[in-house]
Amino acid sequence: MGALTRHGRAAPLLAAMLCSSMLVLGACSGSKGPEGITGPLGGYHNLHYNGMRYGLFVPPSYTPSRKYPLILYLHGSTDTTTWDFEWYHDPIQSQDPVFVLTPKSLNPSLGWGASWDASAAPDLQNTLDLLASTLREFSIDTTRLYVTGTSMGGFGTFNIISRRPGFFAAAYALCGGGTTATASQMAQTPLWIFHGGADPVVSVQYSRDIYHAIQQAGGTQVRYTEYPGVAHDVWDYTPGEKTLQRWFLAQRKGVVHGAPDAVLGLQLTTTGNGVTLAWSAPADTVSADHAVWFYRVYRDGTLLVEVESPGYTDAPSSAAGHAIYTVASVNYFFRESARSGPVQAPTP
Repeated sequence: MGALTRHGRAAPLLAAMLCSSMLVLGACSGSKGPEGITGPLGGYHNLHYNGMRYGLFVPPSYTPSRKYPLILYLHGSTDTTTWDFEWYHDPIQSQDPVFVLTPKSLNPSLGWGASWDASAAPDLQNTLDLLASTLREFSIDTTRLYVTGTSMGGFGTFNIISRRPGFFAAAYALCGGGTTATASQMAQTPLWIFHGGADPVVSVQYSRDIYHAIQQAGGTQVRYTEYPGVAHDVWDYTPGEKTLQRWFLAQRKGVVHGAPDAVLGLQLTTTGNGVTLAWSAPADTVSADHAVWFYRVYRDGTLLVEVESPGYTDAPSSAAGHAIYTVASVNYFFRESARSGPVQAPTP
């Protein structure tokens, strides 16, 4: 993976280098589970469960008197490095302290399995058992369980939300894959999918097909981001998604959300570059349900593109005369506003 950690932090924290660090307790003592932690509870611990090594980050501010969210991270093939995730640091730990569970699979040929498998792969089943054990050991908010994974872990993410539909509050998968046959199960978990358009290791078609299959199954809580020309190393690009962690940790099971307000003042101008659309954000973008995550641009009633900020230019070849455009705002819970009033491209 090079010198960068996941989510763009500095060099990785290798367990072999951390035996003397207060962040890793148990890496040298051979602890068998959470009950084997012998030092301060808060921080990163390298432990074992049923023969599987795993990492457990406990919020430094942990107290059993409150409930905490938990993130399950599934790594890629052979990538058992102890990465220094941004979840371990401020502002996340000061604003929304979270547990992080990082099981390590030593079976790169099978790993976390895939959603087309008849039964759960051994390491995935062990992970599910480990997660259940962690929920018993600590004060965890079961309405705020999250899962994400990269490559082999992306397959694992699709797999686990297929086998446990609606169990997690949210998921995101990087350069993974799986079967479209479980789309209706995956649709029960809010999901953001990432893939490089030129991935030579895991075909981008997997993510495209899963995204469309979830939509066809009636899923409304799925988003797909494809990076044109990017190979397998999509993890180097997701740190640029500034809203990713805000969206991820905002999800909570059992909460009904309202829709945001509609955009204001949609206007259309034509230039040599095509049709340019401009609009203003809704008046209220502060309250939780009204905060805008992104905008959807529709052309002739069909979704054209999703953009992060107001404004979009449709290329001349696409923006044929008489095309009708509308725009809607979308909040962090996939709720969409009413669409704007239409604007129409002039006849060439």
